[in-house]
Amino acid sequence: MNDNSTHIELLIRYLDGTLNAEEKKSLEAELGVNKEMQNDLNTLRLARETVVRQGLRDDIARVRAVILKESSSQARPVITMNRRRNLVLGIAASLILLLVGGIAYQYLNVSSRGLYEELYKPYAEGTYRGESATNNLQHAYAAKQYSTVVQIFRSLSQPSAKDFFLAGQSFLAEDSVSAAINSFQQVQRVNQKNATTIFQDDAEYYEGLAFLKTGQIDSAVAILSNIKANKDHLYHDKVTNAVMRKLKMLSIKK
Repeated sequence: MNDNSTHIELLIRYLDGTLNAEEKKSLEAELGVNKEMQNDLNTLRLARETVVRQGLRDDIARVRAVILKESSSQARPVITMNRRRNLVLGIAASLILLLVGGIAYQYLNVSSRGLYEELYKPYAEGTYRGESATNNLQHAYAAKQYSTVVQIFRSLSQPSAKDFFLAGQSFLAEDSVSAAINSFQQVQRVNQKNATTIFQDDAEYYEGLAFLKTGQIDSAVAILSNIKANKDHLYHDKVTNAVMRKLKMLSIKK
């Protein structure tokens, strides 16, 4: 393994988990006795993990392809320890620069409205947890007749948690965000009063999105952070690390 591009390529493929059994066994045997190669591997692993933690996995492949193309297009002499170290550190530096550039780009371009549009999908008509879909309000919602939903909702004397939730969805679709927030909060109040959980998780998530839509970042962060921390929440997987990173950027920018 005196060839620099082969040396680096094998280490990268080792980190990717794409070496075949024979290649992996051979490389691990050399790693066991070659301290410099161990250091090279650790340097690459550290740079790679730094990028991955920031959600830039796709960029690793692009940088790797460029580095390997450049190194393979050059002459292939036996390299010294210093030259090998410089090559490894050069790749690590490239990844770190990519990381910093990616964060700066995200920071400049992130917006509460943009993140809302990234996350928002209207609640789909389907199985209603805990109750059957029989009334006119639910049929109007299923038909996406949001103004009709609002009209029917306002005529109800004692709306259920389900009614409040579908009304909140309809208010949100009609861009009446304050009314939507109030409706989602009413879902939670009804559940608390009746010791139920009908549409509880849904109401919490969409309340967070509604706050995001209006630029109320602190309120959105509080709700979505709680969802992220609760692995049993129905919307836990929606609040990814990338989403949390963007929320932190929005908190700084506000």
